[in-house]
Amino acid sequence: MAKAEQFLQSYLMHRNVLGELVATLKDEDVQFSPWDKAMSTGDLIWHMLSSSYSFSAAAATGQFERVTDKPALTTIAEVQSAIAAWTDKTVNNIRSMTDEKFDELVDMTKVFGTQIPAGALLQSMRDHEIHHKGQLFVYARLCGADGLPLFIKRG
Repeated sequence: MAKAEQFLQSYLMHRNVLGELVATLKDEDVQFSPWDKAMSTGDLIWHMLSSSYSFSAAAATGQFERVTDKPALTTIAEVQSAIAAWTDKTVNNIRSMTDEKFDELVDMTKVFGTQIPAGALLQSMRDHEIHHKGQLFVYARLCGADGLPLFIKRG
């Protein structure tokens, strides 16, 4: 199995929970922030989506660029739409990678101050997303969500 498909199996076990988690929320929860300086639910989700896309694009192309075209995220429907669209874009970036590409260095000095192998960058991307997905589980509970999904979705 190609390295890209191996990585995607692991990554999507986590990403595919995001839509289910968001489905437990209400439209007003998109603006919820647990404290004054925290990101809102919508901003945290956008941070996850845009970071994963940017990291996957950097791994695929060797160049890091931040995503600046944030979509409107004021309703659960808009959030779900963004999750679907940006997941597809992220998956396409990863699927475009050859096995050899995983070993190539990516200039991540803007973020990490160094170059990093593309495969290691993707692992950091997945770990970053897992971290923030954990925060979203707490946000959801604080918003009164019940019946939360398991943190990982196999198959």
